Amino acid sequence: MISMSLGGQEACTTDAPEYTAINDAISRGTTVVVAAGNNSADVSGFTPASCPGVIAVASNGITGKRAFYSNYGKGVTLSAPGGGIYANDASSGNVVNNGFVWSSINDGATTPGNPTYGGMAGTSQATPHVSGTVAMIIGATKAAGLATPSPADIANVLVKSARPFPVAEDHVIGAGIVDAAAAVNLALNGDTGNPGDGGNDPGATLTKGVILSGQTIGAGAGVRYSITVPAGATTLNIRTIGGSGGDVSLYVKAGSSPVADGSDADFSSVKPGNNEAVVIQKPEATTYYILVVGGESATSNLSVLADYNP
Repeated sequence: MISMSLGGQEACTTDAPEYTAINDAISRGTTVVVAAGNNSADVSGFTPASCPGVIAVASNGITGKRAFYSNYGKGVTLSAPGGGIYANDASSGNVVNNGFVWSSINDGATTPGNPTYGGMAGTSQATPHVSGTVAMIIGATKAAGLATPSPADIANVLVKSARPFPVAEDHVIGAGIVDAAAAVNLALNGDTGNPGDGGNDPGATLTKGVILSGQTIGAGAGVRYSITVPAGATTLNIRTIGGSGGDVSLYVKAGSSPVADGSDADFSSVKPGNNEAVVIQKPEATTYYILVVGGESATSNLSVLADYNP
């Protein structure tokens, strides 16, 4: 993965060295993330943000509004926190501390100085949020034994998992605001982990008596499963077993999927650790929807089982 918080005011053309370098990198499976630029102009006029195949990142402030300086346009992939500078992400006014992205810095002007802490704003600050998410996607899929997603796959994951803008943006700045947890969950499980109001999302279909192993549950994320129980069945047993790290919770509901926090579930198991169990003595003849929610850290290699007596 290449992350570039830099740019110049010219379009990316096929004869530009940046075009060739980026094209070569992407062809080798390298995801390229670049800052959209800070000119409050269409990104199509800036390089490398307008080069084909890059993930171009705009900046939003604390309210979710486009930062007044951020470039925009159809070439932007998504947005990320970059700092709004002024109160309520206005384009002028009083500078406020929460208008910046704060990080460790060095106070040297031309040579290394002292380590310190400081605030900055710009699409250069937004870009590392997306780059870090890309690194998490690559690391998580590798740890789960999955194939490394291609640059196009990663861009698709970022777009599909992006958090909707909380306000109406004045210009197009991509699919939404980057959501790291949802992106990793989507890459691992085909589910963003933001199941909203539940509904009838069946998730992965469980087979009676067959353990589904190798499951990864992101920190604070929810992964859905389901099993259809026939008439006359008795003692439905739903379990999560083993796994490394984390502390999952198990929620079950008949006929529809539990909401994201499991608060409307018919049955639940929230013991410490990953070994949870729900036993239903006289299950209905219906589909039971199962929600497994991660704790403060991710759980890997979890097994999920649903079984019932015929």
